[in-house]
Amino acid sequence: MKKYITLLLFAAILMGAGCKKDENSSELKADFTFQISQNPGEVAFTNKSSNAQTYEWSFGDGRASTMKSPVHVYDFNDTYIVKLVAFGNQKTSSFTDTIVITNITKK
Repeated sequence: MKKYITLLLFAAILMGAGCKKDENSSELKADFTFQISQNPGEVAFTNKSSNAQTYEWSFGDGRASTMKSPVHVYDFNDTYIVKLVAFGNQKTSSFTDTIVITNITKK
């Protein structure tokens, strides 16, 4: 009987741990991916942020956007640091990545 009670207690503890709410499920996290287009200087950004309501993009060329997943066109071949700031629940999170544009031909 003692083994049975111990086993039931152990099972109850495991079930309680398995039902525990994920504490990070509401964590704000900025993230994005990008795809450089065949169109000269064009980059499509895909926002992968979690739990954000608004966004601020800085494309590294002096221009910005508040769209969720913008498409941006660069004017010159260069290396750019892109920053996304995500806002939600009175918190902010940021993510940066580097983009190298090489497909703009001089006219």
